[in-house]
Amino acid sequence: MDIAVALPMRNYQADELAGFANVAENSAFSCINVGERLCFDDHEALTALSVLAGMTQRVRLMTGVLVLPVHDPVVLAKRAASLDILSNGRLVLGVGVGSRKPDFDVTGADWHTRGIRTEEQIAIMRRVWSGEPPYPGTEPVAPQPPRGRPPIIIGGFSEPALRRAGRIADGFHSFDFSPDPRLHEERYRIIKKAWDESGRAGKPRLIASTFFSLGPNAREIYEQGMAEFYGYTEEMRRWAMAPDALTTPGAIRDSVKRFEDAGVDEVLFATAHHLGPESWEWLADALA
Repeated sequence: MDIAVALPMRNYQADELAGFANVAENSAFSCINVGERLCFDDHEALTALSVLAGMTQRVRLMTGVLVLPVHDPVVLAKRAASLDILSNGRLVLGVGVGSRKPDFDVTGADWHTRGIRTEEQIAIMRRVWSGEPPYPGTEPVAPQPPRGRPPIIIGGFSEPALRRAGRIADGFHSFDFSPDPRLHEERYRIIKKAWDESGRAGKPRLIASTFFSLGPNAREIYEQGMAEFYGYTEEMRRWAMAPDALTTPGAIRDSVKRFEDAGVDEVLFATAHHLGPESWEWLADALA
């Protein structure tokens, strides 16, 4: 099982980003993940990953997740292909329909059709990557990614998102504040059923993610970060304050074993809001 790390969702500086890259590149971590939220003081995901691509050679680079309906699919396909080429094929494109309406309001994207729009956009991007015109009567858009196309991982919570991942994606990014693998296994069964019903060979990749906080005042830092980032509704705030959140090295080691026993392909540890590169060092030490 691979173990990945996610950058904190905040406005970090270039030297701090270099610190994160250095720890990830020189540890056993498989991938660096960068999320997206427009109405928040954080960096644009593909820009951050582009900087990380120049700071690393080994780790994969994943968006987790881009709110696909607020993007132009042709422009995004070209940006993704460029990053995939310049990183020597290390990009993993995580996408979702989005669950925060303010991100749609500020871009003018339609909130009500975001599900069907996401499926249309994935088809358009795949046409671009294959060298076909994105729309009838238009010209092809280059360049083409080195592997044909970057893997597409769908993230979400609803049953339509799970079925969508099984039908058209290469895998699923499952998230919960609790590190209980059973929550992810329930979702994966729906995904695998849709995958099999679509006649697809092999199996979808399952990435399970949760937050962690280590070091002095770990639980306090965890709760403060969750309240700031997820406090936009009372329901989200309560969900974020998971009593079994990972705030000790022992809890992290135990969670890794349980995720591995559950057959998860990759577990992603998201860094609590206020932590810096030292948090990844603490995580690596906990897992050593």
